[in-house]
Amino acid sequence: MGIDLGFIADGFRCLTLKLLSKTMTESSKQSEMYFQYIEGLSSLKHSNQFQSLDSMELDLLNEIAITWKHGKPLLVNEAISLNEIGSRATLHARIKNLRKKGYVDFHTDIDGRKKIIKPTTLAINYFSSVANVFATAVEKNRERETA
Repeated sequence: MGIDLGFIADGFRCLTLKLLSKTMTESSKQSEMYFQYIEGLSSLKHSNQFQSLDSMELDLLNEIAITWKHGKPLLVNEAISLNEIGSRATLHARIKNLRKKGYVDFHTDIDGRKKIIKPTTLAINYFSSVANVFATAVEKNRERETA
């Protein structure tokens, strides 16, 4: 009596399809959560609660906020040296835009020669609103999983 290879192949195909289906389902859930997140960001952007930021301003504001969060002062000169975001001239212009829009402010160091960039209350409120959008997307995803 030989081994029925057809039976084994059918079982393997069935198992593969189940695993693939589960993987696709997990991927779909994660995609749906991400879609809810970007829809929430779009709603936040169109709410006129905050002045809009272009992608470079947002990247720069994120860098400023992360540095500030870690308790390290970020000097204007250091910020305009973030080559991965843009050129020095472009970053200098974006810092001015962020200040004009109210997201950052300058403080001078002890001897008054260096400008330190800090996020304002508006920037902190913006990050809090984005975090709420993210939390809402996660919660909706959990509710859908338990339903």
